[in-house]
Amino acid sequence: MMFSGWCGGQQNKGKRRFFYWKNAKLVEPENTQQITLRVKKSVLEGFKATGKSYQNRMNAAPESFARTLGKE
Repeated sequence: MMFSGWCGGQQNKGKRRFFYWKNAKLVEPENTQQITLRVKKSVLEGFKATGKSYQNRMNAAPESFARTLGKE
């Protein structure tokens, strides 16, 4: 990472953002497809209560189940 131009202080807030994102690379999840899925409000609230990245955990649950299909 390059921090040679890093400047502290409120007046340099924009510069800090620039250096943070300067070398960022877009990383997209593998093999995902956008869909619309309705879930119970309690399910959504439960996952949201687990904190940041709750969508990843919501995806992991059915993915884990899907892996068990056909293995019997």
